[in-house]
Amino acid sequence: MRSKQLNLTSYTTDKVTHHYLDVYDPILLPWVGKEIKLLEIGIYKGGSLQLWRDYFPLGIIIGIDLKRPERFEPGERIQVFEGSQSDERFLSEVAKKTAPDGFDIIIDDASHIGELTKRTFWHLFDHHLKPGGLYAIEDWGTGYCDDFPDGRRLNLKNPPMSRVRSLLSRRLRRILKVPFPCHSYGMVGFIKELVDEQGAASVTMRCPIEGRRGSKFKNMLITPGIVFVTRIAPTLTASPNPVPAGKGAGRTTISWNTADKTIGMFRGMQAENHLWPPDLKARLLRIGSVLVPAMSSASIIPTTQSFSTKLSLPKQRNDYCASHSLDRNFPPAN
Repeated sequence: MRSKQLNLTSYTTDKVTHHYLDVYDPILLPWVGKEIKLLEIGIYKGGSLQLWRDYFPLGIIIGIDLKRPERFEPGERIQVFEGSQSDERFLSEVAKKTAPDGFDIIIDDASHIGELTKRTFWHLFDHHLKPGGLYAIEDWGTGYCDDFPDGRRLNLKNPPMSRVRSLLSRRLRRILKVPFPCHSYGMVGFIKELVDEQGAASVTMRCPIEGRRGSKFKNMLITPGIVFVTRIAPTLTASPNPVPAGKGAGRTTISWNTADKTIGMFRGMQAENHLWPPDLKARLLRIGSVLVPAMSSASIIPTTQSFSTKLSLPKQRNDYCASHSLDRNFPPAN
């Protein structure tokens, strides 16, 4: 692992003393040796920036804190900015200056307060993290600490609703739904909100079609000290591709990952006229934010990470459907 190749005693950071690098090593492996841009929020004395600089020999490391560390010299491939993690304008200014195409990795080791961390997360995740990028949130367990500003000790005693349920008849007990006792203070509550986002496909599956969507997350990994969230990269795949032309009906399965209403637009209107019936526009089926031609039949298959649609199309049209990729700028259907 990469951290084993470094002299960890030379870095002043609790990532070493807390053994966080044992957790980071397998997660960060795909980025080692690449020209990445990493943003860390909350840098204390700056030791972690020096660690990341050496960990990623081709990386550019950017640090943010309320106050620049005293007597800290950034040195090669390190930039430091002074400002608040809750100041969205400041965050965007730093991002546009240092990573106009987005950060590959963002690490939040700042306040460890739920509301502040939430605000920082969604601003940077939505606007300044590359698709496929990684967002790490450290020390989320502060939500279990009574001595932390928004934390509280875990208490899972039976809630009032559970006691009421015990007094009901057996028939009413089957009707009344009682939630599990749940701790949701501070950072713990915020992380549980992120779990809801990971389940967005299930959350929205009973919504009208236009309200359904997949998660913005490819995956979410919760470890004892760090939570990792990977931003989903929008994709569109189709199979089989190509399909030999013929008179019979072929079947094309188009699958996509969509994280918002601008991702997953299928440009179906640029086919040559002789391949498509004149009333195609009226027969376009809009599924979430994806436009696909409804030639014969279509079915929506929600999954945890994506939506799929199965179309029965004439074979000579399948290779067109399968060869076109995402187009973020395609206008929505009228």
